Amino acid sequence: MYFSEFAIGDYFATNSRTIFEDDVQKFAELTGDFNPLHLDESFARTTRFNNRVVHGMLTLSIASGLRHPISGNRLICLYGIDHIRMTRPVHIGDTIRVEGTVSNLTPKDASGVVTFSEEVLNQHNERVSIFERSALYKDAP
Repeated sequence: MYFSEFAIGDYFATNSRTIFEDDVQKFAELTGDFNPLHLDESFARTTRFNNRVVHGMLTLSIASGLRHPISGNRLICLYGIDHIRMTRPVHIGDTIRVEGTVSNLTPKDASGVVTFSEEVLNQHNERVSIFERSALYKDAP
């Protein structure tokens, strides 16, 4: 969609994706985040989560990828992510999806910033993350 085609209150939902152990390992290698909470099952069982937890930033990165088919080539760039809260742990084998609504529209030059109120949900329809994401979109030619 072009910026001018969005309306406050527009709803969207993405497809879902399961997070696998290989995803967690590759993310740790890519980022250097080798926290044992993510990688060491014995250690993770001694924590309040009683199991390994997927990196929060991996969850958000996958959520970003899930949104791509919605944005397509009219998205210019990410403008910002605000008020991020990880409300429930994501575990290896969980399946996540993103739902959201348009909460603000701000014209900017020959384009505009669309702000979405979003939540990431797991396979049990439990909210695992909430945030506001703003993105710069092209406007209609």
